[in-house]
Amino acid sequence: MVQVSYADVFAIRPEPASEGEIQCGDVVRTGPGPYPRYTVIAIHDDKVWLRNVQNGQDAVTGLDHCRRVEP
Repeated sequence: MVQVSYADVFAIRPEPASEGEIQCGDVVRTGPGPYPRYTVIAIHDDKVWLRNVQNGQDAVTGLDHCRRVEP
C-alpha cells in the first residue's frame, strides 16, 4: 500500500528540518502536529520507510517530510 499525502499532491514544503541527521531507529513526525509518530525503519537516498508506532502501519515518504521527535 502506498500512502500519498496532501503535501505530496500539492507540493507543500514542510518547515525546515531539525538539527542533526535522521537515522534508522529515530522517532519522527511528518506534519506540523506532534502525532502521528513513526519509527524510521530504513533510509535510502531521499526516501524513508516508516512504521506508525501506534498501529504498526508502514509508509514510505520523502526524507524532507520527517522531523525528529525529541524523547
